[in-house]
Amino acid sequence: MTPSNLKISVLIPAYQSADSLPVLLPLIKMEFPFNDILVVDDGSTDRTAEMAKLAGCRFFRMEKNQGKGAAISKGLTLLSGSDWVICMDSDLQHDPKELHNFISAIQKNEYDLIIGHRHLHHTSMPVTRQISNFLTSKLIRFRLGHKVPDSQCGYRAIRMSSDISKSCKETGYMFETEYLIKSSLSKRRITWIPVKTIYNSSKSYLRPWVNTQKFITLWFRSFFWN
Repeated sequence: MTPSNLKISVLIPAYQSADSLPVLLPLIKMEFPFNDILVVDDGSTDRTAEMAKLAGCRFFRMEKNQGKGAAISKGLTLLSGSDWVICMDSDLQHDPKELHNFISAIQKNEYDLIIGHRHLHHTSMPVTRQISNFLTSKLIRFRLGHKVPDSQCGYRAIRMSSDISKSCKETGYMFETEYLIKSSLSKRRITWIPVKTIYNSSKSYLRPWVNTQKFITLWFRSFFWN
């Protein structure tokens, strides 16, 4: 299949994102030429699903909040007919202008998983997140035996013929880490591309220290995976 015939979709797991989606979705539509955008509302109690509908995007609403990983897994299932899916967060921390960089990397046809690489010591990133990201990336590098510039960035592109999401058990933020480790262990071709480090005033549901503890538990478990 030639690059021009590829079906590429954007997947946005969203929770309590009624304020950010009206800003984000028009920006994506300006930059994304494939016009297939799916918002998975992870059981929000605000108008998240309504904002996706008003923007003219596909959306799926989960009946209750299950976690970011569960929302991504559901979205990948719904987008199983796509050749590639680009995942990005709903909180405006991923720049839609960089979608072109992911599409360019996709069109090289050399990779199965393309992950954003943030500047992990950028001054806008909270110190707790810097420490957490540094620690997790080092431990994954030790586990996998190769350099891992950024293990937790949610801005990533997945080749659907190589998707391993059905083997992942995590339903929260650790899903992306589990996906990375299992992709590497199953010999998927992985690369990283630079993306901006953006932190704003939007509310974060990520608890760095709690999630670092969850990561360490996942990391130990990974040694028992095939």
